[in-house]
Amino acid sequence: MLFTPKPIVAIVTMAMLTSAFAANNISEKKYCGPLVDSEMARVIHVNSPIREVASCWQDRFAYGGAVTLAFQRADAMDTPTSTQSFFNVRSLNLYTDVLVNKQMTWHMMLNQHATLTNNMPVSDVELGGDIEIDEAYLTIHNFMNAPVYMKLGQSYSIFGNYSDPYPPVFSINKGYVQANNTNVTIGLVTDAGYALSAFVFENETSQDWNEYGMRLGYEGDLMGLDFSLNASYVDNYAALTGTMSAHPSTNANLDQAAYDVSAGVKVRDMALWLEYFAASGNVLDTGNTTNAEPKVFSVKAYYDFKVADKKAYWRASYEKAADASAMASHAFSAAQSAEKHLGVGVVVAIDKHAYLSVDYHRFTPFSNTLNDQKQLVGALKVTF
Repeated sequence: MLFTPKPIVAIVTMAMLTSAFAANNISEKKYCGPLVDSEMARVIHVNSPIREVASCWQDRFAYGGAVTLAFQRADAMDTPTSTQSFFNVRSLNLYTDVLVNKQMTWHMMLNQHATLTNNMPVSDVELGGDIEIDEAYLTIHNFMNAPVYMKLGQSYSIFGNYSDPYPPVFSINKGYVQANNTNVTIGLVTDAGYALSAFVFENETSQDWNEYGMRLGYEGDLMGLDFSLNASYVDNYAALTGTMSAHPSTNANLDQAAYDVSAGVKVRDMALWLEYFAASGNVLDTGNTTNAEPKVFSVKAYYDFKVADKKAYWRASYEKAADASAMASHAFSAAQSAEKHLGVGVVVAIDKHAYLSVDYHRFTPFSNTLNDQKQLVGALKVTF
């Protein structure tokens, strides 16, 4: 049985902890918008893409963006298998950050992206037709006095772990955990590497603000190793990602809790990352615990190296889903739900703000009447 504290309890608890952690000297510097490329930004804006280029206008306004160009050679799961080639602008993000005052910052992200169907691009759709406001939220904090912050507005949920809402190819885990909603988040972060946050959000079916989630994280030293741990929980998975949410990404429609736990360790040039996502029960009224109680185990490995004096790294991943053959997600429809995923690739920083990647993906469906989906993907991401 999962422990399910009410959000007000979590918020009061963090308020009580504030005085205990106030002795930690949380550093604060002058900036406009989110702290670009900093540990503090990664904690406060977890799962939310933010500017990677530090540029300010009059010390209060900052603008920036990111664009991803993708070429894909893909075999669909359909029988007989059809192989297609695609080249598109996968995603275009435009950021605006405003320093309202010393304690408040405003962040907004506009996005336009190419559509994926069953994790593959759609022919003749190089870029979406509409520009969307993906994120718009206010952040309030004064780390010189207390290690507490608050976020109010629309943003990507702190549930799960990801960095890019519009990758050329979705992982199985990402397809189930990614969520975007209007929420109120309060968090605690310390120089010791610990972070705790809780959020409340609206159930769009009942229109009640009675849904909540929590996240606990640590990043620091463990027996001489660089170690990170993140555990997140949400009380109603269908309200977060399913038909009770404003931006559904799964077909979940029953009120069940869900959690995601991840741990990573880095030794010199190598890193290993393990993650486990699970719903606590059947999340689909037409399903049961053997086909609609999704679970995903993921393992990822990285190795840093240099090529022609450029920073680069190899990456490999393996995922195994269970009890999800009736589930739809960001990645796949229920008819083509993926059970396994193998991925290998390399990323090279050809410039400080330009990254070239080449990856191979193989997705195996739950249905034995379909074929494996294979994709060879080349992508160029440029930040500005």
